[in-house]
Amino acid sequence: MIADAVSFLAAGAALLAAGPFAQAPRRGQNSFWKDLGQGLRYVRGNRVIVGILSTGIFLNFVAAPLLVYFAPLARSLRAGAQGHGWLIGTMLLGFAIGAILLWL
Repeated sequence: MIADAVSFLAAGAALLAAGPFAQAPRRGQNSFWKDLGQGLRYVRGNRVIVGILSTGIFLNFVAAPLLVYFAPLARSLRAGAQGHGWLIGTMLLGFAIGAILLWL
């Protein structure tokens, strides 16, 4: 807890030492919808960003519901809270191994 407080104070001191940041000049007042449209056009034109966003959306729709079923599974296995943690940990380990294999 002391380490949290010290790190919080260090981050605050760093922000105060940095001073005010200059804002980028605006070329005109764009509306929210126009800015959103420009951003979506940029994303659609960049295959890497589309791939990253698609993967994130897919994992959220697939992995998040799996997490809901881990608690009843751990209960049926009589594994308790520690077993529940192991189930989640093995899923995350599988994600990490899959990411490494895709990266190679």
